[in-house]
Amino acid sequence: MRRFACAFTLALLALAPPDTTGHTRAYPDGTSASQPVFGPSVRLRDPSRYPADDRQYARQPLPDAEPSVAVAPDGAVWVATLHERHGTALWRGHIGQAPPAFVGQPDAGIGGGDVALALGVDRSISGGATIPLTSTTGITGITIPRAPASLYVAALAPIGTPATAWRIAATSCPRGEIARAFRACVFYPHLAYGRRDRPWLATYGRSTVYLSYLTRGDDLLSGHVTVRRSDDGGATWHSGGDPVAGITAEAPAPVHGWSGNLAVDGRDGTVYEIFVAGTPGQEDGDRFNRLVLARSRDGGATWRDLPVYQGRAGEDDANMWPGLAVDAAGRLYAAWSDRRGVLLSSSPDGGETWSPAQRVDTSIAGGAGLRSNVLPSVAAGPAGRVALAWYGADARDNLSPAARWRVYAATSSDGGATFGGAAATDVAHEGPICAKGDACDELQRQLLDNLGLALDPRTGRAVIAYGRSVEFGDYRACRRAANCPQTYYVEQVAP
Repeated sequence: MRRFACAFTLALLALAPPDTTGHTRAYPDGTSASQPVFGPSVRLRDPSRYPADDRQYARQPLPDAEPSVAVAPDGAVWVATLHERHGTALWRGHIGQAPPAFVGQPDAGIGGGDVALALGVDRSISGGATIPLTSTTGITGITIPRAPASLYVAALAPIGTPATAWRIAATSCPRGEIARAFRACVFYPHLAYGRRDRPWLATYGRSTVYLSYLTRGDDLLSGHVTVRRSDDGGATWHSGGDPVAGITAEAPAPVHGWSGNLAVDGRDGTVYEIFVAGTPGQEDGDRFNRLVLARSRDGGATWRDLPVYQGRAGEDDANMWPGLAVDAAGRLYAAWSDRRGVLLSSSPDGGETWSPAQRVDTSIAGGAGLRSNVLPSVAAGPAGRVALAWYGADARDNLSPAARWRVYAATSSDGGATFGGAAATDVAHEGPICAKGDACDELQRQLLDNLGLALDPRTGRAVIAYGRSVEFGDYRACRRAANCPQTYYVEQVAP
């Protein structure tokens, strides 16, 4: 649920700056890359309701917010959302065949804070089926494992009423077996106890899964980031090293910032996590402007910290969330927002060097006139395939009460050299979208802090799960409704 409305101590990061500092380039409107085309949005139905003893909304439908999405190699798609302190919702479907349908609450209803979702797949080609794919995707064939993907879900679960702290609840379902109320799954109701925050998950193969989370404390990174690993499909967990030890060991003061997601290189198991952090001389810790990559080549035991991007003085890149993805060739993609634009930088060599930051929102077909762009997600697939999705509006300020937000997406098949972008939805939200987490006024944070994006491994096309409130009215009406926002789902259908 995150993020702290506090004044922050600043820290010195003992890192050499990247080759390019604070400079960005924009894709010209009408870039040569093909624009993605999306089908109709579908609301993900959820029968879950508030408990009978809820003082305000007893037995009324629950909201579904801040979705995560993952796609298995056979096209099975999973979506998880939070119920805002009343459990985690889960849906399963199949791309092009059946939209995701509600299958239950993998955390037995105890979660409801930030949720993370990942799938574990046997990467071995033995026993798989190689299928041809249409030439329009640019992919000639792919090996699809016969066994269904294993499912991993982690969520924040409140401690106390009202919540005074949060623990991590984790669920692992071998081969995605969720029948009989998840009885075949391994469930840890308190895998990590105490003042925990924002879990992230990533897998290597079927049974190795990584979990990252924070300890709440004034956006503090120093000593507050934990990475754990399971090598047996979530049955047991082991602690790893501190992924930000390199940027905190030599700093004369605590380092503050936010963690982004984990990513694993499927070729060799290298683990990465991205962070946005403070820099020397900053006086406002809420305006972090340095992106840092943590890399581990020994299963999370030790980490090396590498610079990704250094913003100009006063630049504000501290907006939910810095994102990271790795494609099948090992190329890394880092994405973030300064609230005006969505930016991307890539690395072909494991984070050693990075391309200049590029504004991806300018690739929207026809020139959408977007002036506010927030909450980006990034996903990668086959070599050179990368996609981003975010909320965009033509309002000058992301906190404008008159802003009308759509979900936009941009895709590339050449490693980010060119992008084609388009609106993926119609208007999804009316009013402000704050990107500062718990530092936001609740009235300006109706969609919370995330939308879900994944690529179909068979085609490289995108699927998006996103928050939607417009059916309830504007942001004020959403705040009054019991079940606002709701989660919707949309698939890329061409090219």
